[in-house]
Amino acid sequence: MVAFSRAKSILAACAVTSSWVARAAEDKADIEALRADDQCEAGDGSCALNALQLNKAKVTEASCEVKVEAQSKEYLFEWCNSVDKDARYPACYPLGVPAWKPADNVMAYLPDPAACPQAVSPEWTIAGWSWKYVQLAAKESYNISDLGADVRPFLKLLRGTVLDVNENGVLNKDNQWETFVVTPPITERDLQLSGSVKAITAGHEGAVFALMVVPVELLKTPITSMTEAPTTTITGPHSDLLVWTNYGEYYPQFKGWSFNNLAGIRLADHEGKHLNYNQWWTAREDMNTDGGYHNQHDGGFSNSTFGELHMMMYAANPNAGLIVQLPHTINTESIPNPKEIEGKTAERPDGDAYFY
Repeated sequence: MVAFSRAKSILAACAVTSSWVARAAEDKADIEALRADDQCEAGDGSCALNALQLNKAKVTEASCEVKVEAQSKEYLFEWCNSVDKDARYPACYPLGVPAWKPADNVMAYLPDPAACPQAVSPEWTIAGWSWKYVQLAAKESYNISDLGADVRPFLKLLRGTVLDVNENGVLNKDNQWETFVVTPPITERDLQLSGSVKAITAGHEGAVFALMVVPVELLKTPITSMTEAPTTTITGPHSDLLVWTNYGEYYPQFKGWSFNNLAGIRLADHEGKHLNYNQWWTAREDMNTDGGYHNQHDGGFSNSTFGELHMMMYAANPNAGLIVQLPHTINTESIPNPKEIEGKTAERPDGDAYFY
């Protein structure tokens, strides 16, 4: 199961006039230098123009890079060095990182969409699923027609809108289904893309989304071990920071639970504003660990995130783990119900309560 959490944000088209003026001056200097080069023998200057085109391609490629780096070891403020760890969170760390793992995260930064029509991050593999972030300028498209029949694509929109990926959205004035980050009424949404979708096109505000691709065979594979594939199949930039950790290592009340966390990747826009934080969870099929929508306003600062969305990657059964559960249905599809808990305990403070 993967969790997405993000802050409220507005896509702002920043002025790039000054950067284009500077680039034009650089281009002119490049031409003059090439024309003076003894190797440029063509009298019409074509070699200089060809070289200029190559130079522009290099500039575009550089401007569209999605930077990925390990989280800095430095705190955000000097005073953070003189207080204990409980006093540091959240102010001393980047916005959006969780309290149980405020350091040693993977940090990804998107380029300016005004200078880059399409940006694609490096790819991670998380528990066998390929994972990347894509940013599109308005009306730009990302091709997925070459994925093949043996995989399934999934999309989670993080900013902006996308067009005609499904009918869970608004039919706009151009007669296109426009999907938003949150589509009223707030309810469950299938993130799997239909096989008829050959390209993902952004709406008039552009789009940022996580694109996940999983082999069909893995969708049939139950997770039975935390020390074997596909659980341990984790690759990509700074993947050494992405380590499965039993949640009891963070909070003693979870000691002995088959409840694990892998954190995490923080995504920010070109201005450094927090967009999204991804982390992954596993839970034994007979564990009711809560599920659905988490309101994280309470206890947060600067509206650090307005909620958490869970997407199930490997479901043990229809009514287990981090899925909304109905009364009296825990484990009925797989193993007998556990022994009833009478009254309140440290593990189940609400007693025999079910999550609705």
